[in-house]
Amino acid sequence: MGTTFRSRTVKPTVFVAIISLLFLFVLLTRYPQAVKKDADGSRSAVRLEGVSERVDWEEEQSTPAPQTVPPPRPLLVLALSSLARSGSTLMSQFLATLQGAVLFFEPMWIKEHTPCAEDAACVERYVRSIFSCTFSEDFEEWFRGKALFFNKFHQDVRACARPGNRTKKECKDSVDIRGMCERAPVRAMKIIRTRLAFLEPMMTDPRINFKVIYLTRDPRGSLNSIRKYGWNRDPLLRCSHLEADQLAAAKLTQLYPDKVMHLKHEDFCLDPMGRAAAILAFLRGDPTLPRALRAFLVEHMATRSTKGGMSTIHNSSEEYEAWRHEITEAQLLEVEGEPTCVRAIRRMGHVVFGSVRRANDSAISLFAPTEEWPKY
Repeated sequence: MGTTFRSRTVKPTVFVAIISLLFLFVLLTRYPQAVKKDADGSRSAVRLEGVSERVDWEEEQSTPAPQTVPPPRPLLVLALSSLARSGSTLMSQFLATLQGAVLFFEPMWIKEHTPCAEDAACVERYVRSIFSCTFSEDFEEWFRGKALFFNKFHQDVRACARPGNRTKKECKDSVDIRGMCERAPVRAMKIIRTRLAFLEPMMTDPRINFKVIYLTRDPRGSLNSIRKYGWNRDPLLRCSHLEADQLAAAKLTQLYPDKVMHLKHEDFCLDPMGRAAAILAFLRGDPTLPRALRAFLVEHMATRSTKGGMSTIHNSSEEYEAWRHEITEAQLLEVEGEPTCVRAIRRMGHVVFGSVRRANDSAISLFAPTEEWPKY
C-alpha cells in the first residue's frame, strides 16, 4: 500500500522534471542559433547598406550595358554652327559623352558640292534619314571610309583605333553602324554645312524628339582660325551664312523654345559648367551633370591648351578671344569692312574694334554694354 502510494506521487514529479529538462535543453540549443541569426541579420543589413552605396557609386562609374532593343523615342540632337572653327567639334564631343550616344560627325560633308546642299527639302530628308537610321548603303560606305569622322561615332570604334591594334580594319568592319544607331537612346549629329531654317519641319514633327543647339562664335575668331587651314574665308560668303542663321535662330527659338537653343561659344568658354547644366536642362529637363561629363569639361576646358589645330583641349577662359592677339590689321579690317559681318558681330553683342591696336588692348572688353545691342 505504501509502495503503491509513493509510486503514484513520484511518477508525475519525474515526468515534470523530464519535460523541464527537455525544454531547457531545446532552449539552450536554439539560443546560440537565434543569436547568430540575429547577428547575421544585423551584419547583412550593414552589408546590404554598404553594397547599396557601393552599387550607386559603381553605377555612376561603370559603363552601362549596351541597349539591346530600339528605344521608344530616342533623343535626336543636332549641334549646328554657321561657320567652321566655332566650337561645334567640342560640342559634338560633349554630346558623345551622354549615356548610350552615337555621333554622326559632319554627314553634310558628302553633300556640300551637290544641288542637295542648297535644297531645304533635300537636306531635311537626308538629315532625317540618318537620325532614323534609314540611311543609304552609299552613306554607310562613305562614313566607314572617312576615318576622321567615323572614329567619333562610338566608343567601340575608338577602341578599334587604339594604338597597337593589329586588327584595326577588321575591328571597324565588324561595327554594326545601323544596329548601333537603332539601339542608341541618344543620336547626336554635328553639322556646319547647312542652314538652320532648312530643319524647321523636324522641329514641328511631334513623332520625334528632335532638338538643335545652334552655336555661334565671333566671325573674326572663326575666320582667323580658318585662315590657318587655307579654307575659303570670304567674309561676305561666310557672314551671309552666319546672318541667315542668326535671323532664323531668333525666330525659331521664339516659336519652338523646347526645340532650339542658341549657345554662344564665348559664353560656353567663360562658364562651362553653368552652360553645360543649361544644355542638359534643355535636352532632358534635368540640369544635373553626370560624372563623365564633368570630367570631360575639366579635361577639355579647364586645362592648359594642347597643341594641334584640331585639338579641343584648351583653357577656355583664355582661348575664346586669343584671336585678338593673333589677327593682323589687314585681316581684321577685311572682316570689319564687310557690312554683313559687322551686323553679325553687333547682334552677338560684341564690339567692333576698328583697328588691331584696339583689338590687342585687353582693357577693352569684347562685349558691348547690353543697351548697345541691336534689335533683331
